Amino acid sequence: MAFQAMEKVPLPAVDNGEGPPYGEVPSPAETTGESDNETTKVHIVHLVRPEGVEPEAFHIRTLASVLGSEEAAKEAVVYHYTHAASGFAARLTPEQVAHLSEKPEVVMVLPDQTCTTFG
Repeated sequence: MAFQAMEKVPLPAVDNGEGPPYGEVPSPAETTGESDNETTKVHIVHLVRPEGVEPEAFHIRTLASVLGSEEAAKEAVVYHYTHAASGFAARLTPEQVAHLSEKPEVVMVLPDQTCTTFG
């Protein structure tokens, strides 16, 4: 299950005169690429990781094979999943999702969703 920041975190607004009121956090779920103006959205990428391979390095290499460089991959990654699952969350365009989905080490690519709890 993936979690992402909401459009605005429901915290009390405090105006300290140093920028936007406390509690207003921009959502990382959707951004616009600088070079190609394509909209990216956060996706969760589930992988089959080979034994004995450092998870984060494997995630970066896998994503770099689609994005063109390890630097671009590091900038796109939002989070690494290394304990209960193998994978990462990254900002991707629809075309990048399609290319990544074709990789044999990729189990699935799913759009990130906001989950709420009741209680």
